[in-house]
Amino acid sequence: MQIACTTTSAAAEVLSILLHANLRPGGAFRVTDPWPLGAPIEFTVSVNLPAAVVRHVQDIPDTRIAVERGT
Repeated sequence: MQIACTTTSAAAEVLSILLHANLRPGGAFRVTDPWPLGAPIEFTVSVNLPAAVVRHVQDIPDTRIAVERGT
């Protein structure tokens, strides 16, 4: 699952949600720097998130979720 945030405040909210769901960076998810400057901040989640966590992330403005199919 990819979560793209177009603002730093949206990325901070996503990070907070993931950490509160007891997920850890480097294991359950990775974060990419916005390069070039202004590019979305992307979270790559390698575990299945509970539906409640996904809904919470979907409610954050400036955030888009893409789910990879067939893996």
